[in-house]
Amino acid sequence: MKISFLFLFLGLWIPAIGQNQEVDAFKKELALAKEDTLKLKLLSDLNWATAYTSRSAARTYANQELALALKISNKKWEAQAYNDLGIVEQLDMHLRPALELHQKALKIRTELGDVAGMGSSQLKIGMMFVELNDPDKALDACFQALIHLRKAGNKQGIAYALNNICTILEEQKQYKNISAYANESYTLCKELGDAVGMMNAANQLASMFEHEGNTPQSDLKYKEGLQLAISVGDTLKTATFLNNLGHLHRNEKSKKALQYYETALNMARQCSVQDTNGLILYSANTANQYNVFKNFGKAESLLRQALFLAQKGKLPTYLHQIYSTLGDIFTQTGQADSAVKYYTAFQLETQKKFSDEMAANFSRLQTQFEIDLREQQKATLSNEIELKAQKLLRYQFLIASLLVIIALVIWVFTLVRNRQKLVQKRQLDQERWQQQEARSKAVIEAEERERQRIARELHDGVGQQLSAARLHLSALEGTFNPSQVKEETLLVNAISMMDDAVKEVRAVAHTMLANALLKQGLAGAVRDFIQKINSGGLLKIELEISGLDQKLDGTVESMLFRIIQEIMSNVIRHSQANQVSIQLHRHETEVVLMVEDNGVGFDVSSTPGGVGLENMKSRVAYINGTFEVDSSPGRGTTISVEVKL
Repeated sequence: MKISFLFLFLGLWIPAIGQNQEVDAFKKELALAKEDTLKLKLLSDLNWATAYTSRSAARTYANQELALALKISNKKWEAQAYNDLGIVEQLDMHLRPALELHQKALKIRTELGDVAGMGSSQLKIGMMFVELNDPDKALDACFQALIHLRKAGNKQGIAYALNNICTILEEQKQYKNISAYANESYTLCKELGDAVGMMNAANQLASMFEHEGNTPQSDLKYKEGLQLAISVGDTLKTATFLNNLGHLHRNEKSKKALQYYETALNMARQCSVQDTNGLILYSANTANQYNVFKNFGKAESLLRQALFLAQKGKLPTYLHQIYSTLGDIFTQTGQADSAVKYYTAFQLETQKKFSDEMAANFSRLQTQFEIDLREQQKATLSNEIELKAQKLLRYQFLIASLLVIIALVIWVFTLVRNRQKLVQKRQLDQERWQQQEARSKAVIEAEERERQRIARELHDGVGQQLSAARLHLSALEGTFNPSQVKEETLLVNAISMMDDAVKEVRAVAHTMLANALLKQGLAGAVRDFIQKINSGGLLKIELEISGLDQKLDGTVESMLFRIIQEIMSNVIRHSQANQVSIQLHRHETEVVLMVEDNGVGFDVSSTPGGVGLENMKSRVAYINGTFEVDSSPGRGTTISVEVKL
């Protein structure tokens, strides 16, 4: 893995590390200062000077700065204090508190009309959204920062905003848009004599060349950045560039990559400011190279160090890489139990990653849907206001005309006008309904596509890897001596466990991929699904299906199957029921689904609709059906769905 170095931690201006003499000078000035504004400036300077060496000291100075700014009602310095506190929280990786502090600073600076300050706050907010894995909000914030900083004429800020935009684009794999921004950033930093900014831009260009497959140009730019990092004495960034060079040459047969990785790891260990994520990554990368050259002892030692740091610091980013490599090492060294242990941990970590990604994607889809809906409501309201204004002008004109026409003309005109209003209202209602229906369909279709993507990745990715691992284990059968009965038993057990894991991954994939299940028809898919639930014996399910000898429309079958899945999920998680009745019948003109349970029930009138109920309602509406829930506390729940054919 490679770190794409981004000027993330302090945004526009990072103070040099190791400014102890400046700290002492600032303290002396603060002790002698009498003016509050001078004290505020010195407290901010002390915060910046100690941010890398002592977080507690930096936080103390920033809190004193905030207290004094609030005491004298100085909004400008109040915003700066929130900014300084936000930076300290960033460095400690307290991302949500840091985001809230920078948003407070932005609000005040917006009220003050401080364009440069707004740009600085927007840039830091963008960095927080990058760390929080929300690239859309991050990119929006960075472009807003770029607009403000260009308006303020802050060249250094512009350069760093451009660099951060490049990093976000790289994360989204939009490499073709990186070149112009990175070159502009590099040119500005060179004009300003800013070696740190040039280093960041060089790193972006190197990364772009690497993804384009232009290894010579990428190597040249990484080495240029490395020399700049060495020239400014920045050990952390020097280690980062060495790691990136190792990543660039990792597939070569020489030991060049191993040398780069080892040097990066040693520098990170010696650095006074510990970068735990960097230590984990450099250890894992170095171990991978040792594994390539069959030096399993060193590889295992480094991986265990990385695993200890990741678990101690609760930093899961590289756990799946560590578990996978440990599994490979123990497989190659014939330690079957350990190999199975770490392959299982790798599988669980990968499944967790898939689950987290799925939840994030669903959340992002829901958020985007809500934003689109609000925008549509605003547009509709604006149209209605405009129509009312036009009608008012028309009405006033008609009043003047009606003074000179006869009563019959008044009656006829009024009739025509009312008919026009009715037609317009119908058109608006029709358009609103169509737009709402289109958005609901888009969300459902996006959800189905996401389920299919994750199912394919589970089936074709993790499933294939497990199958390959099973083949490797099977290859060891028959190679043991008669005296190695214990080892052979362990191998048989490992193969059995691997078979179970393959079946479980494929079962999850098939459950998520409804189209594959529905090839056997809705009735067969539902029976298989209910049979799997019944296998536990904790929930008695009575299933009654009739009239489904012939397949229905594919969309109707898919939606009904998903609705049954959602209902049973709610029954298992919330109802506390031990008996469920499912009736699925096809009549001449409709399909009827009814699910009844003997659970605790709930008050339908007072309970707000949850995500599950709303999903079911959306799916039923998508196939033009009706959806009813009948429940009350203590007497179970009945859900009915009717779909016209």
